[in-house]
Amino acid sequence: MWTRTAGFDPPDRDLQRRSLDAVKVPKVGYHLDKWFGLRRESEERGPLGSDPSPFFTHMDLLATADGGHQDRWATRHIWFPPAILGNETELGEARDQYRFDVGFVGNLRGYGHKEWAGYRERLWVNLRRWYGNRFNVLPGRGRPQLRGRDLAAVYASVKVLVGDSCLPGETEYYWSDRIPETTGRGGFIIHPQVKGLEVHHPDLVTYPLGEFDILKAEIDYALEDPEWREDNAQINRDHTLRNHLYEHRMERLITLI
Repeated sequence: MWTRTAGFDPPDRDLQRRSLDAVKVPKVGYHLDKWFGLRRESEERGPLGSDPSPFFTHMDLLATADGGHQDRWATRHIWFPPAILGNETELGEARDQYRFDVGFVGNLRGYGHKEWAGYRERLWVNLRRWYGNRFNVLPGRGRPQLRGRDLAAVYASVKVLVGDSCLPGETEYYWSDRIPETTGRGGFIIHPQVKGLEVHHPDLVTYPLGEFDILKAEIDYALEDPEWREDNAQINRDHTLRNHLYEHRMERLITLI
């Protein structure tokens, strides 16, 4: 079983390809992110436009979070929506430093995927305009990513989390792990509508992509009705714990193997 992420793929593609061809047992790959429609799709092709990293072409079974391009994979592909590790679902304790009405966890400025940076910037501008210092980006520019108990404390402290995924073009059956990571820790999140999301997270609050007036109305409603907000967060947490742990993904993968 192989996995890969940025900077983890061997630079010598020919050597990697020969090595994978020489292995005489079934080869399984698991990539936790999107592939098609991003710069990485073209950047990781050879100078003559040959096929991409052998990771994506020399597997007997490939699982990825990119479920909207089933007809484009060069090998047998299974879509695995993002999940959360079971040992990361412990509820956190609220901290004063993270007490905001509205929050965003992740990068807004300096976001790595230029294909989506413009939308994320518009999102940030609107949230700041609507809520002023009641809104904050966590962990903040230039600060290390939040993990463990610190991240759990964020989800226990911020009333409404606004989620986002890299959704350029006609993206379907793909979203970031912010959804299970937030719901699994008991946070309340609002996320853009994506085809397929209604099946895997049927109680998640969503808004039509780019319809910021609807987003604001949903945020305001959630802030005005804390009982409803907390009930929704609990429903989504229970659903994630039952269906969207990486333990569930591995069980299915082993069954397929």
